[in-house]
Amino acid sequence: MKIALCTRDGKTYDAVTFSMLREDVLEDKRHHLVCVLCNAAAYFRKRTIDGKPPCFGAKPHKEGCNASTMNTNSQEDSSSAVEVVNAIRNTGTHIKLVLKVVKNHAHSSSDGRHGSTGNKPHQRHTGSNERTRSSHYGLTTLLKNFLIAPEFSKSQRTLEFDDQIYSFSNLFVNFKEINPLEIGLLKGFWGQLTGARRDASKSVWLNTGGAGFSFLVEERFVKDFLTQFKISDLEELAGINVLVLGTMRESGKKKLYCKIDDIRKVTIIK
Repeated sequence: MKIALCTRDGKTYDAVTFSMLREDVLEDKRHHLVCVLCNAAAYFRKRTIDGKPPCFGAKPHKEGCNASTMNTNSQEDSSSAVEVVNAIRNTGTHIKLVLKVVKNHAHSSSDGRHGSTGNKPHQRHTGSNERTRSSHYGLTTLLKNFLIAPEFSKSQRTLEFDDQIYSFSNLFVNFKEINPLEIGLLKGFWGQLTGARRDASKSVWLNTGGAGFSFLVEERFVKDFLTQFKISDLEELAGINVLVLGTMRESGKKKLYCKIDDIRKVTIIK
């Protein structure tokens, strides 16, 4: 998209003009952008290091919006969506999460394996009454399903990982539904990032625009994170979709965030 509306000041900007705003002003306004035609949440991407010009985008636009980008893969994408919906219908009521093996992987265990059990995971059990309809999914498959059929994340299915069983409806939460009362609980946060930035300590913050909620990738994990997802420029993270299994925290300044310290429990879709 070449233009977008900023709900912060009520002004419509073209991408080039927006890119020339003072840095602190731009960082604030980029979290309050919408499509001028359908009012769908939008994002801004600065000029990238490989020369791509600044631009706005929205994924997805609302149905029928003429600002939606058309491309040669539209028919292929439509077919893929149909395949995903059919797969969801045939998915068992119990899903076993398969985490990717990450080369040279290291993670922090400072939070414990599961975070607080306030979201009441079920204890794992076996026997004649164990669920017979089960499927094996990776995080990327789950995120693809959520993007095409958001209601899937609120279904009555259960997810098993780390020897615990969680209900979808209690575990997964979209960025737009962040609840400050759920601080300390393990959640599966998913949605679209509005951008990313480094702080003075060289840690990276992934911003969601939802309730001021962000993800923190500490400096010691930044290289592994960028390498794992083949990110060469932080601007590439603007507009991508992400799913993170982690625990919500609150900083001393009342900022809500989730620390990413286990790359196996993160996936992104560009």
